[in-house]
Amino acid sequence: MDGLRHDLDLLWLRLHQALPWLEAWETWLRTPQGLAAGGGAVALLVAMLVLWRHWRRGQLSRAAARTLRREARGFERAGEWRAAGNAWRRLGKARKALAAYRRGGHHDAAARLLLDLGRRREAKEAARKGAAWGLYARLCDEDGEHQAAARAYLQADQLYAAALSLEKAGDALAAARTYRRAGMLDKALELALKSDAEGSAGLLESLVRRAGAGAARRRGSAVERGLRRAVELRLAAGEAERAYRLAADCERLDLALPIARRHLPPSADVAEAFARQGLLADAAELYQRLGDEEQAALYYGEHCAERGANAEAAPWFERAGRWDAAAEHWAAAGQLERAAAAYEKAGDYRQAARFYGQLGDRERQRLLEDRAAASDPLSEVGLDPAAPTSSLLEPPAGAGLSTPVPPAAGSIDAQARYVAEAELGRGAMGIVYRARDTILDRPVALKLLPRELSEAPADEVLKEARAAARLSHPNIVQVFDAGRGPRGFFIVMELVAGSNFAVHLEHHRLDLAEAVRIGRQICAALGHAHERQIVHRDLKPSNLLWTTAEQIKLTDFGLARAFEAAHGGVMTRPAGTPCYMAPEQIQGGKIDPRTDLYSLGCVLFELLVHRPPFQGERAIYDQLHTPPPDPRQADPRVPDVLADLILRCLAKEPDQRPASAAAIDRELAALAPLGSDGGMMAGR
Repeated sequence: MDGLRHDLDLLWLRLHQALPWLEAWETWLRTPQGLAAGGGAVALLVAMLVLWRHWRRGQLSRAAARTLRREARGFERAGEWRAAGNAWRRLGKARKALAAYRRGGHHDAAARLLLDLGRRREAKEAARKGAAWGLYARLCDEDGEHQAAARAYLQADQLYAAALSLEKAGDALAAARTYRRAGMLDKALELALKSDAEGSAGLLESLVRRAGAGAARRRGSAVERGLRRAVELRLAAGEAERAYRLAADCERLDLALPIARRHLPPSADVAEAFARQGLLADAAELYQRLGDEEQAALYYGEHCAERGANAEAAPWFERAGRWDAAAEHWAAAGQLERAAAAYEKAGDYRQAARFYGQLGDRERQRLLEDRAAASDPLSEVGLDPAAPTSSLLEPPAGAGLSTPVPPAAGSIDAQARYVAEAELGRGAMGIVYRARDTILDRPVALKLLPRELSEAPADEVLKEARAAARLSHPNIVQVFDAGRGPRGFFIVMELVAGSNFAVHLEHHRLDLAEAVRIGRQICAALGHAHERQIVHRDLKPSNLLWTTAEQIKLTDFGLARAFEAAHGGVMTRPAGTPCYMAPEQIQGGKIDPRTDLYSLGCVLFELLVHRPPFQGERAIYDQLHTPPPDPRQADPRVPDVLADLILRCLAKEPDQRPASAAAIDRELAALAPLGSDGGMMAGR
């Protein structure tokens, strides 16, 4: 019965809600328009309904109230105090509702009711007791109690609102920390930069490290400004070591090295940091202060060599015990007698004999040639150490094969297979000889790798040779064979008729069409290698061969990687050539195909401008920190689209470079028609 009465009460409640509409209708029907539309009968009917409404309203209100009272008391008996409070509140019984809420410990509901009643102070206290932190925080904020509001928002895990309250309270440091917790690093940095409070240096350092070295290298960014401010605060606090370490870890040696120079005692780590930046004289000075004269002499020698001061470099290399380097620089300085003596001390008897021969000392020449015959590493791979040497250029006759030939079978004696005929050239990556393959009866190029590779694990070095041997492309020098004798590693390659491209470039100025054509050939070679997950790591003009057919062939794949393997993956200076090295390679970072694309940008720049973008003793520093020069500044005839392509290749961040060698080739292909007349002006 009670249930039926409850349902009827709800029905009357719905009708009660509809009656205001009927009353409005009645009013309209009394107007002339209503009378014309509905007539008097309808108006009379509606009037009767309205009268009935007024009579029933009292009945309905009393019935609904009875129902709610029964519900409220039932909830109280059941101990459901929140529901009881809600029922009393609907009845307008605020005092009973508050009592129910408080008895049940529902202070949050009591707080909202008190707020509706205008009892703000009581509402705030109830919100605090009921842990209604969001409501309590809002009330505190409205009352100007921003610190209390921030604490409440933190309790409610509303980090952004808490940070805003802390800003209003003027606590920029705490607000910045809260923004950091909320993941809003830019806002956190903005506030931390404004704060002079103790602890802001630590917060800034945390934010900068969290953003990463890449962000810290972007000039003018909030992260970069945060780094500078953190370094400044650390120095002001007398924490020079922490300031240096932060700058160095963020790969900002331009900030770290002045700190080291002015505030830190000398150390080998700092000296090597100077060397990595190309500041070789500073590195040498630090090693001198450390008492390491040998390492100091080595860096002084490299410093002089980079400036082209060969006569100054050679004595330093002698003091460092680097007789081979000393000999090369004495020879370059034209001091043949000192070069001969240095080659002899280096154990390079063949070169020493050659120089003594030029000096007319035949007796010394013969003595050293005999020594060379007994100890020359060429004898270890069956080469004739007494074979005459020729010029660096291979004559057109007897051009090398382009068809891949399988490596020698394991049963063939490599020491009897290759016979040297002439030296073709030498450099940092070894000595190249024209030789003859006695098994296949064909000319080949044999490269004897530097002695420093002799201690490298054979599988590491030969792995690079095997990878290079898998490359078969018209623009890549084919590798035929490789091995290790008792005195070192050797690689056998196709013999290319032509010259070193670096030599060609010294004597020829390229027009646009020729530069684009050569660039596309390099792209083709790199694309072929990159598709097979092989990165060159040392792309430069001297690793390009210029054939008699005026085609490019890329050589020395994997040798830079082999040098790193020889040093156990740890080198004080990375393998490669500074003028063409990508920033990540200089810093020992991740190497991938985009590293070669940076070097390609350097080569393209040189094809057009006749010099690399960065050179000299500052090359390493500039590769890391100096924006690349626009090739149009050196030659205004360089087309805009080509200049833009080169500048994108030279981006410091790998992600900002073109996607692949194939992508660069497509852009160069679009440029090819522009240079069809051979002039650069066509592209503008």
